[in-house]
Amino acid sequence: GLGYCQPPPSSRVRGLPRPIGTCDLRHPPRRGATADHGGRTAHGTTRTTARTMRAAALLLALGAASGLVHRATEFGCRVCRAASDVLSDLVAKNETEAIVDAIGVPVCIAISGVGECDREDYGACLDLCTGIVQEYGFLILQIISDDLSTQEPCAGLGVCDEPPEREIPTEPVVPSDLSDLSGEKAWPAWDQGGDVGYFLQITDVHLDKKYQAGYSYECGLPICCRPQGGARPGFNGTAAGYWGTPGADCDTPPYLSEALHEELRRWEPRPDFVLSTGDAPAHDIWRQSQEANLEMLNVFVSHQMKGFPDAPVFPSCGNHLAFPVDSYSSPERDAWLYTNLTSAYGYWLPSDALKTLGYAGYYAARARPGLRVVNVNSNYLHMNGLWHYDNTLPYPEPAAQSAWINDTLRQAAALGERVILTGHHNVGDWANAETVIREVLSEFPGLVVAAMNGHQHSNGYRIISDTDDSPLFVNYNGGSLTTGKSGNPGMIKYYYSRSTGDLLDVEWWWPDLSVANARGRARPPEWEARYSAKRDLGLEDMSAASWEDFAQRIESDDDLYNAWETVVNKGLYTPSYDATGALQRRLETLCEPRGASYRKCMGGTDASRREGICPPPEGWTDAAGTLLAAAPHMCVSL
Repeated sequence: GLGYCQPPPSSRVRGLPRPIGTCDLRHPPRRGATADHGGRTAHGTTRTTARTMRAAALLLALGAASGLVHRATEFGCRVCRAASDVLSDLVAKNETEAIVDAIGVPVCIAISGVGECDREDYGACLDLCTGIVQEYGFLILQIISDDLSTQEPCAGLGVCDEPPEREIPTEPVVPSDLSDLSGEKAWPAWDQGGDVGYFLQITDVHLDKKYQAGYSYECGLPICCRPQGGARPGFNGTAAGYWGTPGADCDTPPYLSEALHEELRRWEPRPDFVLSTGDAPAHDIWRQSQEANLEMLNVFVSHQMKGFPDAPVFPSCGNHLAFPVDSYSSPERDAWLYTNLTSAYGYWLPSDALKTLGYAGYYAARARPGLRVVNVNSNYLHMNGLWHYDNTLPYPEPAAQSAWINDTLRQAAALGERVILTGHHNVGDWANAETVIREVLSEFPGLVVAAMNGHQHSNGYRIISDTDDSPLFVNYNGGSLTTGKSGNPGMIKYYYSRSTGDLLDVEWWWPDLSVANARGRARPPEWEARYSAKRDLGLEDMSAASWEDFAQRIESDDDLYNAWETVVNKGLYTPSYDATGALQRRLETLCEPRGASYRKCMGGTDASRREGICPPPEGWTDAAGTLLAAAPHMCVSL
């Protein structure tokens, strides 16, 4: 009845199309066939695709029905696999793109661009959704096509047996050789006297070359403060500031980054090294391309070259550097990105680091003798990546990074080095690699000084613990240079011992953009050390135990809690008088440092908290105590 097979003579119905080709669902009717006068029915691409999709849907239904009755039967599995082959073939021939466009854009608008645009502003949503569907449509269809070529979708329906689980590699594909120092520069800081040095972390710059002062920061799209679509100059206090717009959906004007790095070039004493933990492109993800993302990367690298010609810069791959965003797939498919990264950072990195960076975005390099940066491409480990759903790729380890981390950390231990871990995402999001790190540290305690990540656009920290929940090291969130809903632009200055590698203090820096914008373009923002972990937060040292003690102190000390919230939000924090919102925010702030215990702390998995067994922390206000009594699942005491 679908036109693929010859029907029995007795069942022919007038008007029913005669069969085209053979009864083989793997070879659907030829595209663009034309009708002749002999009664054969012609099918254009769209009609053919629709018929084929109906056939596949029918087969899937038959296979699923068989599976429901008999579970994984041979018949049901064969039918389901046949349907999968049909759909996979369609996607491979790009015969579904028109359908995806026709359906995807209206659906996207109907759901307000997944909450990223105002549906009432049809023009903004149309612009956003058209771009998103065009950028992601082919990628999603490719993933579907790849998945349909395996037996996993049919196994998910219960029609076929589950395929064997893929094993995580135990050997690195492209290992590092930490004894290979070829191409390594002897940086000036290596010869500086004194034991106390410092390094910087600058992350999530999100440069927007279209940023324009005066345009509204309320535009109904994920990123504003720029001329786009129906965007207008801002009125009634909604105009973008010249140097940036804290708290709004706006990214960084490139000249802010350039001005910062010109100032950093004049700093004395000089930084020993710099951690650059990801994301140069802006958040206009519906209007991007490989070329546009690489352009912003190269603009930012030119700023870094101005600021740090005499100190090594260690980069991480951010999720926005891929195109489309979050679409890291495999070392082979992402080669365009790694080739450009090795070219961009070849000035700072030695040969062995460039080898692995060029393979899959990970590397190890000495920050100074005795201290090594081990950088992970966390995009292959973080489960938000779209290609994680492609069952033909070797996920969860497409680059065998867990094996590489295991091998690299053990090499560093054998050389008597200490390690700073870097990556775009928090170590707690590194899946199996986090487990490997714990296992190595059980043999070599103290090997890891700390970890630094970006991505979250706010300052903060998380305690990484061993399997017994004992603190191992601290993972610091690096804030962001972008101001998008995250306060002023910020960076972190870490003081450390050059002889031991231990962190000695942490300073959070940011300018007050309200002051800078009032002065205008004639004078760049003034960056200041706003808070010190020791001076202002009262930490004795930077150990995981001290940060655990700090997490307990802010439960009952309102002044200390408000100071920490100011740090987290880079100066843009006002205590809330909304009791419910304030409590929820406070719970999140108090639970975040607890790493693996975060969900338990928030009440998401612990039955005793849902039943109200644990009491509220001492010193909380009556309003908060009342709320906790009414919502005991939000209790934070551990």
